[in-house]
Amino acid sequence: MALSTTEMVCMGVFAFAALALLTGQPHFDASENPDWQGYLVCLTMLAAVMLMINNFHAAFCMIALNLIFVLFKIITPRDFFNGFSSDAVIATATLSVFADAVYQSSILDVVMGPFLPTKASLMEARLRIMLLGFFISSFLNNTPVMAILLPVTEAYAARAGLPLRSLLMPLSFAIFLGSNNTLIGSSSNLTTMAVTAKIVPGYGTAAWPAPNFFSPGLTAFPIGVAGLVFMTLFTTTFLASNQPGKKASFVDRSADNEDTIPDADECLGFPGQPLLSDSYAYLVAFNPIPPFIGQTVGATGLDKSDNLVAMRRIITSSPKGSASLARDTWASHVLKENDLIIFSCTAVGVAQIRKRRGLRLCNEGVDALGEERRMRVLVEAVVGRASGWVGQTVTTCAMQAAFQGRAAVVAVRQAATSSQRVDGKEEEKKYWLKTDESASDDESGRGTAQRAFKVEAGALLLLEAYNDFAKTCPKDHIAMVSAVPGSKPPRWYSPKDKFRMVVVALVLILVIFTAAANILPL
Repeated sequence: MALSTTEMVCMGVFAFAALALLTGQPHFDASENPDWQGYLVCLTMLAAVMLMINNFHAAFCMIALNLIFVLFKIITPRDFFNGFSSDAVIATATLSVFADAVYQSSILDVVMGPFLPTKASLMEARLRIMLLGFFISSFLNNTPVMAILLPVTEAYAARAGLPLRSLLMPLSFAIFLGSNNTLIGSSSNLTTMAVTAKIVPGYGTAAWPAPNFFSPGLTAFPIGVAGLVFMTLFTTTFLASNQPGKKASFVDRSADNEDTIPDADECLGFPGQPLLSDSYAYLVAFNPIPPFIGQTVGATGLDKSDNLVAMRRIITSSPKGSASLARDTWASHVLKENDLIIFSCTAVGVAQIRKRRGLRLCNEGVDALGEERRMRVLVEAVVGRASGWVGQTVTTCAMQAAFQGRAAVVAVRQAATSSQRVDGKEEEKKYWLKTDESASDDESGRGTAQRAFKVEAGALLLLEAYNDFAKTCPKDHIAMVSAVPGSKPPRWYSPKDKFRMVVVALVLILVIFTAAANILPL
């Protein structure tokens, strides 16, 4: 198997370091242990770094590293297990749990929305993003704060039409500057405090008092403010801020699937049905929800295309009937609750556009999956040649039944979009609404109309499915499954989601208060 460039570079660096140690044979005066143990520590740590660069799990590498040290008697088993019982490690792990809860609840996205206006200049937007990172990292461990703010920054850059690469690096620096304002902001602060307590006699007494919650900020805060000012004034000089060019393969060709969108009456009459595309991108429909309702499309930034997402149609209803808005009126259109917005997206683009707080996926099948959204992701599934669906006209409801309720169809892509003739009509249509007669009864009358597709071998189904779908999917229909990275459904629009936000916010405030007041030791 051919080695990648990264693997070859890593092997070269490791070989050079090993050769330097073996030929130079430096002496470690600070340690009483034999020099060969120092060589082994240097080489194994370098090997662990190389493995992590090549996507090996960090926890696996660190545990393997410590086991090697134990086997060669560089550390004792007691030293190995004492590391896991360290107060600093436990505090960092606990804060990481709270940070993940904040991320999952999307409470920061709700709170920070009014602080990030879409009409801000690049310098103003950069300063606002940095101030948020500087402040939040003071009260949450800095490692997960970047993960929390990354999707918020991506959504803001897309909404405001700003270059993302001019925001992310200043945000990262601001987070690390802000993490030194308090004891809990950085794991380094906690580790230093724990080590000092062990090696300094009289630590924590009147002769050498322990630092309080805000002690690091006496030095770190002025330095952090100076760093923010410097980055605000000079980032544009040192960091290119031009917007990366759109890929012609997406922007120019994303209009190819315009003619596969049903007419306005059908879209609004059956808004929860998946759409079919014969292009390389999926067609996905969304409804606006607060805070987008009452805002213009231009203010939300939804009409700005990028390499993953492009708006294709806005369908609205009025007393005169439903209509698709002309493209030149999109920016001034005020979004209403019953509007339908159709995007042309890649699979990753669907995952990203769902993170826009103010949009909700319009899909009956997804709604029918229930509330266990934290257990689900988006997946792309390929229909195999041996599938009984190939050549047949199949409703997405029938597909969902074959998935045994473990997945719902979000969108469909395939080369052709024709279906079989219906009701004696001679022409073939890209869409037709098929009535599910099995759902009919004397009380409800006629069943729900569904959109059906004539399935081809190799058709791509974009599904929202449970994590174990690769194991539970019907193998006689699905030939291949691939999960979309970062595609967990958002959890902010139901009453339970809003209650969860309040609980997370209260717990976070309680943790910060108890730590600042020294009610609970860190």
